[in-house]
Amino acid sequence: MAIHGFPTEIFYGLCREVASLNTETNSATAISAASAGDTVVGCADTSKLQVDELVAYYSAANDHYYAGKVKSINTNVSIELAWALEGAVQAGANLKNWWVPSTHPSDFGYRSIADYWYDAVIAAFPGINTGTHGVFGDSYIANGNIVTRLAEKLTGASAVYNLGVGGNRVSEMIARYDTDIVPLDLDYCWCDGGVNEVLSLVPLATYQANVTTLVDMLAADGIQPFWFGVPPIMQQYTHSKLLADNTIYTGTYTPNVASASLDAAHTQLTATGYDFKTDSGSPTNVEISEDGTKWISCTSVVSTTDSEIVTTFRTVPKGSYQTRVTNHDGNSNSAGQGTFTVSPYGGVQSDLTIQ
Repeated sequence: MAIHGFPTEIFYGLCREVASLNTETNSATAISAASAGDTVVGCADTSKLQVDELVAYYSAANDHYYAGKVKSINTNVSIELAWALEGAVQAGANLKNWWVPSTHPSDFGYRSIADYWYDAVIAAFPGINTGTHGVFGDSYIANGNIVTRLAEKLTGASAVYNLGVGGNRVSEMIARYDTDIVPLDLDYCWCDGGVNEVLSLVPLATYQANVTTLVDMLAADGIQPFWFGVPPIMQQYTHSKLLADNTIYTGTYTPNVASASLDAAHTQLTATGYDFKTDSGSPTNVEISEDGTKWISCTSVVSTTDSEIVTTFRTVPKGSYQTRVTNHDGNSNSAGQGTFTVSPYGGVQSDLTIQ
């Protein structure tokens, strides 16, 4: 099982396939109060908005930036959104263009990326609000809004570094890895790359090879990568879709779990590998997940050595799972992730090998 870059999908997720119209007005529009779930929002001045425009808004109720799309406009009365508000907005809140024509987001757009990205990552890695974080990428990162917003969320982190350089492709990020990443002794690296590959029509195979190389470099240094995928870019929409649809954010680095097995009762899991212990002692937890987002913790660790951990779970249903080892302070050991399959109830239980 290759180490995973844990991508957060942007093209179809946050942006819902909506690229810049290239005619957006970079300004804010005040709106009336509305509740989460509403699709119509009062607006006394609709002159700066366009039908089909991707917009962003802030919900103070849950401290979150979201994206929306203008479906229709009742001039100087209201706007209708293509999908419902995801958070309540207060009177006087601003609705703002998501894109600044035509390749970069507005400040609200950037912050919505940060919130969307953070939500996806924290759901899968709930123990990451600690340690050192780098945010590595191109002008989307160098701009500062994403990094600042992530730092507001990562209140327990010892540092959140802005490692963005405008115009960078992933190949150029690789070239500066030794100078910009290695000295920081990062625990986590949030990676953005692909917009400049889209604009210059870098072939999918080249982009894929560079992504794999960078994920491998991070994994070899014990750094968990979190990637966000390619957004829809108006000038080269077809190519941005090609990269978004086909890039696999994994590396070839061999993880340190060699195999995982369950006993006949499906309650005791043994993970075998190497270097499970941390500087301050043994790992405290093993977790399993069917989809890589919702993780179930073992009920207890029975025993552990440098190369084997025996844990107990409540009965594990049939299915295919990921497994990961966490260390003494709750941080995921990214090199300790792998996949195993649980045979049906009543079936013959055999060793379950990492795939």
